[in-house]
Amino acid sequence: MPVFHVREWAEEGSNELGVFDIIAQAGRQPFHIYGVKSLDGKAVRVKEGNSRTSCRYCILANKQDLTNAANWYGSVATNGEHTDYEMMIALEEVVNHTMFFKTRTTTETVDGEKIKRRETIKVSLAEKTGVTVDEVAVRRWKMILHERREQLLERKRIEAEEKAAKKEQRQKSKSAAFIDTKTIAMF
Repeated sequence: MPVFHVREWAEEGSNELGVFDIIAQAGRQPFHIYGVKSLDGKAVRVKEGNSRTSCRYCILANKQDLTNAANWYGSVATNGEHTDYEMMIALEEVVNHTMFFKTRTTTETVDGEKIKRRETIKVSLAEKTGVTVDEVAVRRWKMILHERREQLLERKRIEAEEKAAKKEQRQKSKSAAFIDTKTIAMF
């Protein structure tokens, strides 16, 4: 049972567990992702849970939520049962892109004038969470994802060729029809 706006509600004067107390009093268990359990009609925090429910590796997630996902769904933490975390690390490497960036400002002096430059630096999911990665699982995922990427790029190339051939055929049909009309008009 997801809980929305828990932090905002807590800021209005109630405590965060108050929302979960209401769920507990109704005889229900809060969604496990929040790290709260209902015991005897009262909400009890049993672990550091997420601040919100979303995709495991949501681009909008805060560091704690990402770290939880890496710990709960990574190969190291689950003895190889889950490798979602390693798959995300491999995906970042295969596509050469990360979900997160940071900026660094440097100052250079050029011709006696100070110039500030902003540099964008990629931050990997592993760097963001600080959670240990199973490198073997990452290598396995990289092989799978490289193969899948090549398949998708090949399909994209074939579709582009087919589209170009259809366009060329349409152009030929139009010009043939145009020539025929002109030829007929001459007689």
